[in-house]
Amino acid sequence: MGSSTSPSNTSETAKAPASEKRHDQLTVPLEPAGSGAKQLWKFRMRPDNDDEPQDWWFASTAIPLLAATSGPLANVMSIAALITSWRNDYNPDHPGVDALSSGIPDPHWCIALNAASLVCGFAGNLFLLFNFTRAVRYIVALPATIILWYFATGIVSTTLVFPGAVISRFE
Repeated sequence: MGSSTSPSNTSETAKAPASEKRHDQLTVPLEPAGSGAKQLWKFRMRPDNDDEPQDWWFASTAIPLLAATSGPLANVMSIAALITSWRNDYNPDHPGVDALSSGIPDPHWCIALNAASLVCGFAGNLFLLFNFTRAVRYIVALPATIILWYFATGIVSTTLVFPGAVISRFE
């Protein structure tokens, strides 16, 4: 029993100096870590059989991706909604002929909502530009961009996707 060594003694003798460890990490870029994860220089990659919590994945990946997809599309739709009238009165004698149809002007509240959507989208793009130029801190600019793009998407969606339900209540 006296000849056995404690685990702390063996681990202390097996440790390499810090300079050698750093040198090994820099010269061998992909090296398996103790938990089965690969290590790329000083960054430890997540292993294939990862059981670590992924609570922040949706907030850090899905929400920004959805905003980055829908925000610019909402801006384009707002511009199109402000330029053209989206409702037409077709001639019953010639159904489907756009040249013979007459446009019904959008109500003022609908134009105001489309303008508000465009302003929200433009402000979101402005915060994104401030983020890239580092005029505004990342922690402020990125949430502002995401929130403003979602506001723009929500506003333009209600005025363009559900126009019958919205317009019939106000006319």
